[in-house]
Amino acid sequence: MEGSLTRKGFTTASFCHQMCSYGFFAEQIPACFSSSSFASKYPELDSLVKKPIVTAPVSLSIYKTKTSRRIVSAANPYAFACAAKYMGEHRKQIFQLARSENSESPVTFIHYYNEDEDEVINSELARNARRARSDFRKNLRNRINIAMGYRFRLALDISTFYDSIYTHSVVWAVCGKRDAKKMHFQTGAKKTASYTFADNLDVRMRNQKNQETSGILTGPFTSRIFSEILMAAIDVDLRDRGFNFRRYVDDYKFYFRSEPEAQKAIVDISKVLAEYSLSINQSKIEIAEYPFDLESRMKERLDAALEISVYSALMEAGRLYLEGEKGAYKYALKMLRNREIPDEDFAPVLSMLFNINLLDPRYARYIVSYLEQSKSAMGVQRLAEIINRELDRSLQDGYDQEVLNLLFFLRAINLEIEGSLLLGALDMENDFIDVIALDFWTNRNDLVNKSSNEAHEIDRAVGKIADELRRETVDGEHWLLIYEAKAHSLLDIGEFSGKTADFFAAMLDQGVSFYCPELK
Repeated sequence: MEGSLTRKGFTTASFCHQMCSYGFFAEQIPACFSSSSFASKYPELDSLVKKPIVTAPVSLSIYKTKTSRRIVSAANPYAFACAAKYMGEHRKQIFQLARSENSESPVTFIHYYNEDEDEVINSELARNARRARSDFRKNLRNRINIAMGYRFRLALDISTFYDSIYTHSVVWAVCGKRDAKKMHFQTGAKKTASYTFADNLDVRMRNQKNQETSGILTGPFTSRIFSEILMAAIDVDLRDRGFNFRRYVDDYKFYFRSEPEAQKAIVDISKVLAEYSLSINQSKIEIAEYPFDLESRMKERLDAALEISVYSALMEAGRLYLEGEKGAYKYALKMLRNREIPDEDFAPVLSMLFNINLLDPRYARYIVSYLEQSKSAMGVQRLAEIINRELDRSLQDGYDQEVLNLLFFLRAINLEIEGSLLLGALDMENDFIDVIALDFWTNRNDLVNKSSNEAHEIDRAVGKIADELRRETVDGEHWLLIYEAKAHSLLDIGEFSGKTADFFAAMLDQGVSFYCPELK
């Protein structure tokens, strides 16, 4: 394991701070939603994090493929802190359980950065913040090494991975299925320390999702850690059956000497996964003949293109994408941060950026800085027209993530929004979208291009939201909207109510906000 959790500097407090900093929001959530102030004020809130409380998450439908979507969620901050604190207190045990010689998952590695003399959880947002390299190339070389003497590779993943995880299975992973069930169901059965630990972890994960045992949240880093404990136990079972493989989260690469051997293995692998209530995604099974696991020339090609221009780099990223390099656009956009675009390239670059966002809305956080530059190069009115047009299309499609990103673009760089589109956004009934839409209406009304009738309809929609929120608690699925409505004076909804109300009141007193409308 690279970078252990036993170094003196990696304490429960630093673990919780990093989890709150980098593990709260999924990377698909636009950058205007941030947990940085939550992390900075966590030491003042820690004493309030005590017994587990059942809560509901706030969720967002996001792009997965051209024909499918998935749900990412942000846990109630109290429930998240409760799980993160428990993980921090038991971090040595957890990361020992999560350790697997077959795993290439980020959870397996804690990165040590000499410049900060600090260990950092290996999440996407942490790597971005620290400008840290991924482990991709090292992992690829390891796979090449273990593939020696094997002609065929079987690639597969788990169907609806996070949604399929049965939370009690973590107790099976830690204690063994038979012993775990005996301790759970048999009256008078003595519960071991391992059982108590795993059961408490199970409770804290369930309390992020209405106490449900079927599925865990997609998005929070607590889910990454929890799932890795389960998958490490499955790795042991697969090794015991003689399989040679590597795994990244739920993506497996198995190596065999013949194709019939690979075909036969699918049945055995399915049986192992079924013991933990998981199944193979049949549509993703692939058997490849050597050569496989080839090292990409993506970085070199994009670096060379960037030496010419931003335009050339994006064109090369498109070529790489068509060749099967699905990460080409993301890598290019991360490379291009803070690079200036010549005036003559703005129109085609902007066109490509919008199309990239339509292709995969996860890239929105990398695009907004270029839109800021476009205000002066193309003109505020023209840019606003383009974004409003795309917003109209996304509203008609009913796509949460796409609508959210386009609202983010408009608000972040202070462009006008059409009143009819703002009303349409409010009608989406999504907390993330509502926060930005209400911010427009309450704090930047001058940017809303509306008729008197549209203004009346927006006021009516806002009033309806306020009425509904007054009947809700911060324990429920609207915790984000309730909290930010008070933090940014978006709505008059009275005091917090619910079992986590004291925690939310304390966050408000400390100046915590999860919504940051201004570009940093």
